[in-house]
Amino acid sequence: MKVHCDIRFINSTHGTYLSGQQVTGQVQIKLTEPKKFNGAKISNVKWTQKRGQGRQRRTVYYTAKRDHLSSMKVLVGSPAGGNPAELPAGEHIYEFACELPSHLPTSFEGSYGHCRYTAQVVMDRPWKFNLTYKVGFTVIQPRDLNMQSPSIRLPSRMEDARVFCCGFWRTKPLFVRVTIPCTGYVPGQAIPLTIDLNNQSSRIIEGVNMKLLQEITYRAEYPASKTRREVHTIVKHIGDGVGSEALIQYKQRLVVPTVIPTCGDLNIISVAYRLHITVRVAGCGSDPVLEIPLIIGTTPLTLQQPATVAIPPVTTDAAVVTGESSGFNFGTVPAQLPSASGLVRENTLPPEYLPPPTYEEAMNGAAVVITDDSDTNAIGTKPYVPLYPSYNFTGIQRLKKNSPKCLASAVEMIANAPADAAMDNLAPRIASVPVLAVDARKNPVDAVASKVECRVPSETGKTKVTFQQTMIVRQLMGLNPWARVLVPFLFVWVLFVLIFYSKLNTSASSSTSTDGDDSLKRLERAVQQLERSKQIDQELRMLVDEYMTDAGASADRKQHFIDELGSKLEQDDNAGWFAVGRPRNGPSLEYERLRRRVDTNTQELWNYFQSEVTKVQKQAQRSAPELVKPLNAFLSMAAEHKRSLLTDIDRMRSVDGYEAWRHRESADLSDLVQRRLTRLQNPENCSTARKLLCRLNKGCGYGCQLHHVVYCFIMAYATERTLILKSKGWRYHKAGWEEVFQPISDTCLDSNGASHASWPGQTNTQVLTLPIIDSLNPRPPYLPLAIPADLAPRLMKLHGDPIVWWIGQFLKYLLKPTGETQQMLENGIERLGFKKPIVGVHVRRTDKVGTEAAFHGIEEYMTAVDEYYDQLELKEKIDKRRVFVASDDPKVIEETKTKYPQYEVIGDPNVAKMAAVSTRYTDSSLNGIILDIHLLSLSDYLVCTFSSQVCRVAYEIMQSMYPDASGRFRSLDDIYYYGGQNSHNREVVLPHNPNSHDEIQVRAGDLVGVAGNHWNGYSKGKNLRTNQVGLFPSFKVNDKIEIVELPKYPDVK
Repeated sequence: MKVHCDIRFINSTHGTYLSGQQVTGQVQIKLTEPKKFNGAKISNVKWTQKRGQGRQRRTVYYTAKRDHLSSMKVLVGSPAGGNPAELPAGEHIYEFACELPSHLPTSFEGSYGHCRYTAQVVMDRPWKFNLTYKVGFTVIQPRDLNMQSPSIRLPSRMEDARVFCCGFWRTKPLFVRVTIPCTGYVPGQAIPLTIDLNNQSSRIIEGVNMKLLQEITYRAEYPASKTRREVHTIVKHIGDGVGSEALIQYKQRLVVPTVIPTCGDLNIISVAYRLHITVRVAGCGSDPVLEIPLIIGTTPLTLQQPATVAIPPVTTDAAVVTGESSGFNFGTVPAQLPSASGLVRENTLPPEYLPPPTYEEAMNGAAVVITDDSDTNAIGTKPYVPLYPSYNFTGIQRLKKNSPKCLASAVEMIANAPADAAMDNLAPRIASVPVLAVDARKNPVDAVASKVECRVPSETGKTKVTFQQTMIVRQLMGLNPWARVLVPFLFVWVLFVLIFYSKLNTSASSSTSTDGDDSLKRLERAVQQLERSKQIDQELRMLVDEYMTDAGASADRKQHFIDELGSKLEQDDNAGWFAVGRPRNGPSLEYERLRRRVDTNTQELWNYFQSEVTKVQKQAQRSAPELVKPLNAFLSMAAEHKRSLLTDIDRMRSVDGYEAWRHRESADLSDLVQRRLTRLQNPENCSTARKLLCRLNKGCGYGCQLHHVVYCFIMAYATERTLILKSKGWRYHKAGWEEVFQPISDTCLDSNGASHASWPGQTNTQVLTLPIIDSLNPRPPYLPLAIPADLAPRLMKLHGDPIVWWIGQFLKYLLKPTGETQQMLENGIERLGFKKPIVGVHVRRTDKVGTEAAFHGIEEYMTAVDEYYDQLELKEKIDKRRVFVASDDPKVIEETKTKYPQYEVIGDPNVAKMAAVSTRYTDSSLNGIILDIHLLSLSDYLVCTFSSQVCRVAYEIMQSMYPDASGRFRSLDDIYYYGGQNSHNREVVLPHNPNSHDEIQVRAGDLVGVAGNHWNGYSKGKNLRTNQVGLFPSFKVNDKIEIVELPKYPDVK
């Protein structure tokens, strides 16, 4: 061959890399004679995932392919437009390097797909076929078991009890229990497996199949989303059978072969592992099957985080006991605990003893030749098999068995040293004794601080050498495994309550005083108020005297006097026990943010707690049914704690002395914005005013169209242009907006102007026409979720979600009903019997379900309603629980009345019928949806799905009725968002390291683009620093308020 090519990896002799490392290598080209080339280039990294085919009535090929990285370097080439370069005969060496991204998935070869990384040389020859040379290398996504969830260190146990029937005859039960010390392993490591069988039945057990299964999932994306799974048995052992009415224990070690580590669900190929145990019973009936999920990693567990839970001691291998025997008493743990050298430590290693892995070919891996359709003239390829890390634990196990003797040798060496022996001479000898672990030789509960003391005589006195082994008392060992999982949750919950009470609820004790104490405190408050009034009176006298002595006071001086006088009088009017010492401008921003954060994080803690306990409940239903009832009682009591804590937080707000300020500030801010909008919409001269034209008829529903008008209004406010709303021919009401709601201007409604243009136009263009928000280009920074800078300090202090308040102000201005619409609303309230307290429930069905949102049963909505009323009843007496139900499905209202007779259910099925798709765009339907939104916004609390724009509109309007209504909702799906909004970012305040492949790492100060809240303690988003997408704990972030400079309208005071 006249051309020979080879690719060598410099920094990895076996061609294996971890994601995030740098690939460096050399390309060697040997020519037996000179050759002309247009160029030679190397494509360093490229991987492809494909998955195979499925059969219906015809053969359909399902495929998926992703190219995560492609890097190219020109090794040699001719100048642009010049003649081809000529390489002389001989050897030519070129170096290359490429950084691998940290997110690359692990190399894999499967039956229906693969993940490959290749380095390829392409020699571009003039007027001839190109020559190619390709070689594969392995990339491994690290999975350090020590960085996974701490739960993988805990022992795992699965149990089953099976009774066999034949007609009316039933056998005694067969009890099966499978135990492993942890659920995280690496290739080369043994899984110590213990199987206890208590066969009280008359059936014969033919054998026990023990398997380690590998499940591979392929996800196709074309021509449709489809999955295909294949399961491989990678380790198998068959245990002996046992006769009837006997007890036996199997102890088996299944060594994990060289396989791909567990890889994630976010890829189009994922790999998972599980332990599969089948007890084969003779005769009819199903065989007991038990499975335990495992994680196969690349770095084994170490002793950095010692296991805190031991597993029950085991008996002699395959010990058979005949005759009568009892069950296993599932759910208990023997009192005798294993020593430190038990099964838990047998599967963990200290870091200094971690053996380096070797890289071996995958189990059952067949060499493949990497080619594709473009390799028509390949000059050589190498067979490729992925290499995965594997560990050799044989030497480690021998060392661990001898470690107590090694330690004893070290102690004996010191004790027997001659009197004149210097400790410096003994140190090297002692250091050479390999000490790995210490066996307490006692029950760990008793061995709290066992000491080995040796006294070595010396010339100057006695040298005391003490080895002290301190062991943690593991009282939790006596608890059931499920209870051990729940104890940390309970501890965190109680700790949180105590901290809150000690730090923030200093006034809570006053609410539990006796009547006599209350009277005394009221008297004390009156005295304090009197003293404060005297002080203000003295200050007023001094202020008046000072002003009277200044005969030639200027206008500014007079205004200052009036302001000071008003301030003093205001303090006197609001004087009281809680008003004493409060600043005029209300609470600090830090106080309000902290108060709201405590409230929000209390709810997030409950979401997390409820989610985790519910998972345990589901597992208990399968393996320990007797725990279900205690868990339900436990969760019920925890819910009471949550309600009590949230009630105290709300009470703290009402008694902190700032409530009057909040109401006053809310009214002042709202009045300011409404006056600015009125000024904007009523220019002095409409014929010369700059205008922004907005067409109401966007092709969507009523809620969507309202948000379209609000978007137009925000653009008009930001550009200081009068909004002109074109609504004639409106699909909901042909006569237009002005017959349903009041005109948005009293003086300027026409779109006439000297010049017209589409957005963005020019500053001096008189009339600009605005597209829908999805087509807006360029996109200005003042779109939602931004708020104006001049209002931001006040608004951030007043409200928990400022953008919702901001949008609510535009709806407040827009939705002023005409006399006829107002009469319709009042009649509807009277006809339905709408009165408080009441919870508004909006259930969106019909065309929404299955396209934009998931189905939620009425039970999910009413669970949230129950929680609201349970908490409300801690603060006030409720005469009747009421719920207003709005829906586009009339069956929902009747279903609610039938299933919840204890509630007074208010709703109009006729309105729901008119909301159907076929009759949606009629006057009757319009009146119905206006009434529904109005009543939802008047409700005390809102339960809905924020994927519905009707729900979000009601929530936005609700903000104008309270100082802060940001917490008066429960959404069953999305968090609040505004269609077409700019990025919704949150700022990380607490760092987080991922505990599973679904989570992402965040650092304090990172910005995370939030995508949603899973309402289980976690939210999903994208770390803008690392571009990682995944879950993160919701309590570790704060909303980042987007602030932009907008016109201040100085003429509006």
